Amino acid sequence: MDYKTIPWSGIAPLDRPLGTADRCSQSLYLDEHDLFIKHGIARLDNQYENFEAFLRCGADAECAPLFISCVFKNQCEEHSRELGSFFKNHVQPKYPNAGLVVYSSEHVAGITSHFQVHVPSESLREYERKVGRHLERMLDEQPIGSTLKPSSAKFSQTAVTASSLEDITIIYGEPYVLTVNLDGVPFEFYCNFRENADQLVVLGQAAIDRDKTTLPCFFRWKWLDSLDASGIVLNDPTLYLSDDLNGGWFIGTPERDYVHECVSIINKLRELAGLSEPPIFFGSSAGGFTSLAFASCIPGSVAIADIPQVDLETYHMKGEVDRLAKAAFQVEEITLIPEEFRYRTQVAKRFMKEGRLPEIIYLHNIKDTAHISQLNGFLQSWSEAAHKLPASEVGSLKVTTHDRLHMTKGGHVTLSKTDTLKIINSYLGKSH
Repeated sequence: MDYKTIPWSGIAPLDRPLGTADRCSQSLYLDEHDLFIKHGIARLDNQYENFEAFLRCGADAECAPLFISCVFKNQCEEHSRELGSFFKNHVQPKYPNAGLVVYSSEHVAGITSHFQVHVPSESLREYERKVGRHLERMLDEQPIGSTLKPSSAKFSQTAVTASSLEDITIIYGEPYVLTVNLDGVPFEFYCNFRENADQLVVLGQAAIDRDKTTLPCFFRWKWLDSLDASGIVLNDPTLYLSDDLNGGWFIGTPERDYVHECVSIINKLRELAGLSEPPIFFGSSAGGFTSLAFASCIPGSVAIADIPQVDLETYHMKGEVDRLAKAAFQVEEITLIPEEFRYRTQVAKRFMKEGRLPEIIYLHNIKDTAHISQLNGFLQSWSEAAHKLPASEVGSLKVTTHDRLHMTKGGHVTLSKTDTLKIINSYLGKSH
């Protein structure tokens, strides 16, 4: 039987903490299903002691944990056979549905006690990438509806088009794509309105991979079913200005501020749906930038921004923002955009233009070293704005850190879906 297709109850890494298994697990957000974490077990460096700790934890005997062991150029055959023997003689009698997979950099033949996967690698970095890919394939092949692959919503094929704010239609109880064409610019939303809701959550769009993505692209549209509110997901019309753009940051054009125009649509949707509470805006990276900008335009709004850019002029991905400047403003560099439009590239200047600091929850990954300067600059500019604006227009700022590292993306990765939805839902129903 192929271990990848067995519906596991969760994973149970046997490696030392912060070893290969943990790094792969963090990259794939598998740590949400880590049974050691679930049962409050502090893992040790010794894999046998970790086995024994799990045997003492009181987990349901019918559960099906997948124990994971990673061994790179360190007595692979001896380790695999001895660990497999311990698993067969001590673990399986108590947990007959359990499985053990050993990812070894050396080939080990004749193993029958567990799943043995050969991961030929010349370096630890190569080995970890390959182990991550094996785990990713395992997730892909899990049965739909299982713990590791919950039932997934289907993208709605229902589409509604409006040529003005007055033509907008609200549909309750089923998702749909709404396109509002304002003077030739398509503002597109993936919508899920609930009849008894009184608040709207707006999910922003992070950068895309233009070679792999077709517009419109609605980030996290599957999250709408997990919100305790009505929800919409944004597609940034700035991306239509050039096929070279991976991010648009809703910058618009010299003639048109796409943030303001999109806010007018959002407010119309709130009015038609009777959503009296101020909206909550969430986004990550480029979507974090726009969430901060949007929230400043609507009194009482909350912005939840994870690993956001806040100043495109100091953003380290200079090529990306310079292409944006050329497509949107016909200048060669982002710093050459005229001063009158720089509130589109710096959220602090947007705050001052709108005369408002919204309530902000700023989520920062401490492993995201490339965005430390963005956070530091934001704290300074926020403080300066807070001292200039009326106290009644200054919302609270909460900076929350998290710690996650991706094997290829480094630290520019977000909180897990579960943790993020908890934060969003915790702010629903509060008057701000």
